[in-house]
Amino acid sequence: MSKGGWSFSSADHGWPGSDTTATGLKAALSLSMISPQIVGDPMEVDRLYDGVNYLISLMVVNILFDSSLELLLDSSPLLIHSPKMAKDSC
Repeated sequence: MSKGGWSFSSADHGWPGSDTTATGLKAALSLSMISPQIVGDPMEVDRLYDGVNYLISLMVVNILFDSSLELLLDSSPLLIHSPKMAKDSC
């Protein structure tokens, strides 16, 4: 999902990212509080919602990935044989 995401400013990098999307949303919301005569018309609300939905979708993916990785590692027989992990768990 990339609808609503902002990418870096260079044309060579078209992939949206969480940090650039958050910065874009912050800038758009800040500019919407200034007179339209100075900064122009504010961004459409639907586009702001798309940006928020994009950020939430990244959070959900990270939570699912982290929890599934944690479950996988907890049941891994490699942890039993890892001296560092055994030392850290005591």
